[in-house]
Amino acid sequence: MSIFVDLWQSIGTVFGSFDPISFAIMALVSVGAGFMMTGMGSIVTATFGALIIFALANFARAALTAKDAQGIARSDWHDFLAMPMHTLAVYALVFGVFIAIIYGLRSLARR
Repeated sequence: MSIFVDLWQSIGTVFGSFDPISFAIMALVSVGAGFMMTGMGSIVTATFGALIIFALANFARAALTAKDAQGIARSDWHDFLAMPMHTLAVYALVFGVFIAIIYGLRSLARR
């Protein structure tokens, strides 16, 4: 049971610091990935792709508002390399759940 409490606290920590624009990017990427899935067998591929697109969108957002895009790229890359595996797992879990919900709703709407 402790692992679930730890996971829930990690979700609150990771997504508690998000601003509304980051949530909007996350929602758009999740909806897009959910609509592009061909079946539940491709949830891992869709989640991995969504995480990459989310990272690129956040980088583009930061690069457009900053003067030093190269410094932002270097900083983001070092932050990614220093990211704990637990945090990456939390991102993957949340994106995977959102994508699966969107795909399930899309499948229900098609019936």
